[in-house]
Amino acid sequence: MSNPEISVLIPVYNVEKYLSRCIDSVLAQDFTDWEVILVDDGSPDGSGAICDEYAKKDTRIKVVHKKNGGLISARREGFVNSKGKYLVFLDSDDTLTRNALGILHNNIIKGFDVVKAGVARTDNNGEIIRKEKFKIEEAIIEGQENIIEKIFSGETAPYLCGSIYKRELFSSEVFNKSINAKISRGEDWVTNLLIAKDMNRILCIKDIIYNYYINEESITSSQITSSEYLERVDDILRNEGIMAMPCLKDVIIIRYCLERIKAFMTPELGFNYKEYIQIKKLLSNSHNYQLIKERVNPNYIRLFNCMPLYYIYSRLYCFIFYVFKLHCKSRRILK
Repeated sequence: MSNPEISVLIPVYNVEKYLSRCIDSVLAQDFTDWEVILVDDGSPDGSGAICDEYAKKDTRIKVVHKKNGGLISARREGFVNSKGKYLVFLDSDDTLTRNALGILHNNIIKGFDVVKAGVARTDNNGEIIRKEKFKIEEAIIEGQENIIEKIFSGETAPYLCGSIYKRELFSSEVFNKSINAKISRGEDWVTNLLIAKDMNRILCIKDIIYNYYINEESITSSQITSSEYLERVDDILRNEGIMAMPCLKDVIIIRYCLERIKAFMTPELGFNYKEYIQIKKLLSNSHNYQLIKERVNPNYIRLFNCMPLYYIYSRLYCFIFYVFKLHCKSRRILK
């Protein structure tokens, strides 16, 4: 039996309420030359048993049971056990539209390394809340530096999900770099940048092929990132030479300022005076000021430049957010 065209990699952890919905969306595909690799990442619920039941029903479904190691390690295990020419990543609480694999395959065989399609935020009734929007939604992006710049800046979707990739872009080492650095948030963005050095052409299309279900219990809802965590992410990219690329100079400044300004308005992180001074110094440069002014309300920047007023404003905002939005419950800080 020849290897399948597409391997669908599904990490599974504590999702017994959603898993059948996810797997059924693959079984319903119009395109049928696929395999599914279900990686049970030490689920404490009945998810592992559900995986085994589906494997008994369809020989294209394979199950790997492993000790809990996190999302990236589960994806690595899925990659190692897969045989497809192309890879599609699917989270176990999400679904593919019926024609997803067909659309992705029909486009990637035209000579692209990656095809990125549309992702829709969906409620648990299957109703689309909104389509995820990015600056680049329908285009061909060519050239390594150009691709890296578009991914780094967020002009294209940062997700691994909602796309199809040539298998040769990946290796176990790609996943190991994030695992070793203990990256658990923003890992899709990091992975896309790590493999971008081997990309020549990617295609972005508008077709919605992926339903991202809103789950308030998900990792992205319960965790926030500290400055130390962001620095650890940057270290991975520095080691790859990405942070030194001239085309990213302005983008890096923008990202640094916006991430730290966001931190000032995050209740759990407090007010970092050292970082405040660093950003204020960056904004004293007229070029940097214009970069940030295009993305932040000028009135906010003026307030930011007045340290006493900004301190009072940011602390008041954090208090109100903590009481009325978080209901006095702190989120986990990734360090």
